[in-house]
Amino acid sequence: MSKRIYIKRAAYHLTTCTQHRYPYFQEDIFCNALIDVIANSMKIKQFNLLGFKINPDHVHLTLQPTGRFSFSEIMHNIKRISSVHINLILCFDLTNSQYREFELPDNVKFYRQCLQRKYSRGHEFPPFDWQDGFDDQLIRSENQLQNTLGYIEKQALHHNLTNNHFLFINDTIPNDLVFIGEEPTPP
Repeated sequence: MSKRIYIKRAAYHLTTCTQHRYPYFQEDIFCNALIDVIANSMKIKQFNLLGFKINPDHVHLTLQPTGRFSFSEIMHNIKRISSVHINLILCFDLTNSQYREFELPDNVKFYRQCLQRKYSRGHEFPPFDWQDGFDDQLIRSENQLQNTLGYIEKQALHHNLTNNHFLFINDTIPNDLVFIGEEPTPP
């Protein structure tokens, strides 16, 4: 296993998958809940979001940490909070749930009601979880950043998806982004 490289104000491309690559994010409600978590994490964990794409079973994020939190801490926060929120959305009856003591945030209540209306006879989604860990890639140059954002933008084509929903590419690149040189050439 390689060691993670942390460079202040550098950009990173992060990829994480759902547990067993289950396609939870074919359901728009879960995508919107994840986007809410990413937006709240930006405020709390201090990072610039350069781009993201939510695919049915995995997510690509390109970001620049701007505060005291590393990209690992940012990703941990996004995965932990989104897991709790999506499981709260999935659980219509909290009576015997491990989440019964939670105060539901308004957006989670709303998404839960939407899912309950949509699947009034019940759903077959298993409890939500992410796979352990995530892949990270340090963005070493402006060229690599543009290629990475292009890769995110072409995910629908890459995965034969019928649409390119839940895609965001920031048209404003921070001027304090740090690059450490050209990307390494493959062996």
